[in-house]
Amino acid sequence: ACQRTECTSDCNDVGRCLTLKKYADDYYNDDSVQYTYDEMWDSEKIMGCVCDFPYVNYDCSERTCPTGDDPLTTGQVNEQQLFYCTATGGSFAFLYLGEYTDTIKAGAHETAIENA
Repeated sequence: ACQRTECTSDCNDVGRCLTLKKYADDYYNDDSVQYTYDEMWDSEKIMGCVCDFPYVNYDCSERTCPTGDDPLTTGQVNEQQLFYCTATGGSFAFLYLGEYTDTIKAGAHETAIENA
């Protein structure tokens, strides 16, 4: 009754089987705040799959269909994000979709930011 649950089909070899604690340690919310889940009784007992893109489902057994804009559409422009840094020293990194950019020094030129 108190054993650890396991991931079905070992996530079909297209995902990672993680405890709730490890999942929380590895992920951030939309505001780049890291989750914590280490004091609950089930943090090391409940496990689930984190699927590699484009796989989904509790056991990573399904693939998602392409979504979004048709890349052959003409006459459109790419979205641009504007960031204004007022720091005079140090460095920072952006977190987007769970991935960090390379470290960017405060006062870096636009090219260095684009390459990060």
